[in-house]
Amino acid sequence: MLGPDPASAVACTVGGVVANNASGAAAGTTRTAYRTVTSMTVVLPSGTIVDTADPDADAALAADEPELCQGLLDLRDEIEAGRGADRADPRQARDQEHQRLPAGRLPRRRDARADPARSDDRLARHPRLCLRGWSSRRCRVRPAATAALLFFPSLPAAAAAVPLFNQAGAEAVELMDGNTLRAVAGAPGGPPEWAELPPETAALLVEFRAADDTELAAYERAATRVCADLGLVSPVPSADNAFSRDPERIAALWRGRKAFVAAVGGARPPGSTLIIEDFAVQPDRLAEACAELLELQERHGFDAGPSRATPRTATCTSC
Repeated sequence: MLGPDPASAVACTVGGVVANNASGAAAGTTRTAYRTVTSMTVVLPSGTIVDTADPDADAALAADEPELCQGLLDLRDEIEAGRGADRADPRQARDQEHQRLPAGRLPRRRDARADPARSDDRLARHPRLCLRGWSSRRCRVRPAATAALLFFPSLPAAAAAVPLFNQAGAEAVELMDGNTLRAVAGAPGGPPEWAELPPETAALLVEFRAADDTELAAYERAATRVCADLGLVSPVPSADNAFSRDPERIAALWRGRKAFVAAVGGARPPGSTLIIEDFAVQPDRLAEACAELLELQERHGFDAGPSRATPRTATCTSC
């Protein structure tokens, strides 16, 4: 089974997922596309075929493509030198680690600059990939889930709650502003009443996953404690701010989240353009980042879109 579940799952290909490290909201930093690949066969523009599973692949590449091979080795040396600097300066290591943290789709790690599986196909095409299946030995199997869509009176208020759910053990936290929620109302299966949501409304899609119902109940208790002090609102009847274990209900929540790009694109005013930009911020600064992002967008005439928060970072997508 391919571990990641990118939002583009209905249209993406395995090659594109691996090339872009597209991994999905619940992948975190441990269940990414990169971690599924054990080997790949790539075809270079020259016609050279490289099978990374072949024990002699390095020597063959050096013989057949000496310039390319040396360039990859130079990149490796540069990366290793950077890692050495990380170990020597903990503050620099922390800053660079934040830069490597995942965004809407997880960015290529620094060592991936030497990865021939480039999505633009300028370096190589990969006609065959060998993927490892997820097992309990390689990654925690967490089949039990509970999720809720929580409504807030403002985007900063929702963003400020993100670190609290991260600390409570949430597997995924997705932030959606009022513009996104109202646009989703027009998507297939979207709640029509969301079209009447106040512009300042925001929501968090929060999901907890656990190995069994006992562990899940502990997460639900933690989530209840967090929610008690958040000042949640119910601007429309369907905004019940309740966690649910119902698989169909959870799937419906995620379908609404995944529909946002098409929904926002379809709802944009005539003559305007949909722009998607990924960037990463630390969860404890997400509220600050959202406030400044809103100010910038208002100043320049843009609307805002959803954000994602993982246990180690938060990402915002402006549309």
